Amino acid sequence: MSGAAALESLFGNVHHLGANHPKGNFTNTQAFSLELALSFMLILVVLGTATRGKSLGPNAALAVGSMVMVNTFFGAPFGGGTMNPFRSLAPDILSREEDLNTIWIVDVVTFGQYMRPTKKHMKVSEYVHPDKFAHWQKVGEEMGFKYVASGPLVRSSYKAGGFNIKNILRAEREKQLVVE
Repeated sequence: MSGAAALESLFGNVHHLGANHPKGNFTNTQAFSLELALSFMLILVVLGTATRGKSLGPNAALAVGSMVMVNTFFGAPFGGGTMNPFRSLAPDILSREEDLNTIWIVDVVTFGQYMRPTKKHMKVSEYVHPDKFAHWQKVGEEMGFKYVASGPLVRSSYKAGGFNIKNILRAEREKQLVVE
């Protein structure tokens, strides 16, 4: 998420470059399913070369590279061909896709500022103003996220509101049971 946000701050609205957008007559669900299948095939080849590296020798890299090429040829025209649909989550969120919840089951999103834990860690290059976090909170709420935690001190393991989230999800499950 921070990488996609950094690209936005540097280059403006370029989220479409990293997002998975179905092409042609493919639906979001079909594109996501294709990406999962391509990911599985790539992982299968990578694990196969890892366990049989001695018998393949220098051809192991050729096997992995060939699978990446084949997956890209088959996947790119339909769903983007990233071979890792979860890598595309942050660009999808930041591109403000209205139908995001049709393929990602996302109810909670957090936006926070990197804080340098010790002097051995990377320095903070820029402190983000709280108004920017308020903007992202508003964007998240407008997109329909059930809970948005956004602020300079928010962490991805943010616990505030956890009970609220549990109650929201429990109420939704109860509604679904009543409807069924």
